[in-house]
Amino acid sequence: MKKGGKPTISVSIHKERGTLRPSRHNKGVQSRSIDFIPTAPETLNDEGQRVWYEFFSYAIEIEGYLAKTEIGLIELACQAWQEYRDLLKVVTLEGFVVESHNGIQMINPNHKLMTAAQDRYLKIMREMGMTPTTRSGVSLMQDKPKGDFDDL
Repeated sequence: MKKGGKPTISVSIHKERGTLRPSRHNKGVQSRSIDFIPTAPETLNDEGQRVWYEFFSYAIEIEGYLAKTEIGLIELACQAWQEYRDLLKVVTLEGFVVESHNGIQMINPNHKLMTAAQDRYLKIMREMGMTPTTRSGVSLMQDKPKGDFDDL
């Protein structure tokens, strides 16, 4: 059986009309976006923590950019970045070409690991819209300015 009275109007319509009252319309609804910088995981070294705080500092400036469910993805990106930086130091020290135990020159195996870590990092950054190319294609839902005919 249907209740009488006025039909309820969705929160999104109230938001569009500019009549949204958080005290009335958002009861029990929590925001999915992050508006704080979470503590960096202990698994990250200084380099990984630096990237963690830089990323979140940038992401919270853009309202609605990052959801709470994406924190694990950012952790993976920071781990990939710290692996890349650690392996870069090793490759710089040992050189791009190394000599095998047989005396044959070959590409440093650490270089392959470094490249794999770099690729993982870039894939995650692309997924998050954080490379210049993907950032140009990201559009966020922003409140549009109220027009003259919106109240009609």
